[in-house]
Amino acid sequence: MNIKKLSMGIVLALFLMSHVAIRAADWPQWRGPNRDGKAPAFQAPKEWPAELQRQWSVVVGAGDASPVLVAGKLYVHARQNDDEILICLDANNGTEKWRSAHPAPEIKGPPSSHPGPRSTPTVANGKVITLGAGGILTCTDGASGKVVWRKDEFARVPEFYTAMSPIV
Repeated sequence: MNIKKLSMGIVLALFLMSHVAIRAADWPQWRGPNRDGKAPAFQAPKEWPAELQRQWSVVVGAGDASPVLVAGKLYVHARQNDDEILICLDANNGTEKWRSAHPAPEIKGPPSSHPGPRSTPTVANGKVITLGAGGILTCTDGASGKVVWRKDEFARVPEFYTAMSPIV
């Protein structure tokens, strides 16, 4: 797996989201506020810049999950070494506010080229819900990073692991 390429993709997504963080509406789940891929509050600038300028970047780890934006905070679900992590970043400057980590099952076989989470977090009522590649479902307090509950006892993980974003 090309970690550098994957990390750069996440950094690019974070940059693009942070570039409009102050003006943007919340993007609390997969495909946005209404799960339809639309940004209803977006106002296109009268004139686009000739070139984008990086405001900040943070290496977060492996994963295919999109970050979510709520109240100026970016929540990123990724894998670092043997752990799945949830990081809360200040969307304006990339400063880490908190992180939560737990051991995650090893991704084996053909899916091992994507060892990180594939499910975008969902934020609702101040809680961040994540679903790891190995099926671990976690509810974390969005303000403190403390785990509220975790469901890690599952009957069977799909052959290619989990890749669906929680809905609340």
